[in-house]
Amino acid sequence: MRILILAADEIRDATRVGRTYRFSIESPELSAFREIRFTAVTPITFASESKTVTAEGKLIGAPTVAEGRWADLLQHANYPRSATTIEPAELALTVGKLACLRYTVRERKDSADWVSRIYFARSLPGAPVKIETEKAASG
Repeated sequence: MRILILAADEIRDATRVGRTYRFSIESPELSAFREIRFTAVTPITFASESKTVTAEGKLIGAPTVAEGRWADLLQHANYPRSATTIEPAELALTVGKLACLRYTVRERKDSADWVSRIYFARSLPGAPVKIETEKAASG
């Protein structure tokens, strides 16, 4: 059994044309931003444009266009129940302190154990406000 975060209509109702997500990407190899902007919104479907840019705004790779149904979008946040714990958390971000639900997901991928912490703000239906993924400590 898997855990779904929100209902499709909650995300749809919170999303208008122009809504933009900007995710900071920090790793040893890259420091950049991933931007996703909704370009069309209907009761059943959406369209979006995505791009990755450097801190200076220089485009990395080509922008991409996506179209889909709101129900399909939920699959990005579909976690295995047996590998997931959920607990309340408060997160301090540049927008202020947010009451969140923290999903801690432990999975084995590519012959390694990984831990992801995904923070969903209770007041902001849609994408998580923060995702941290790291290789699990061995032993």
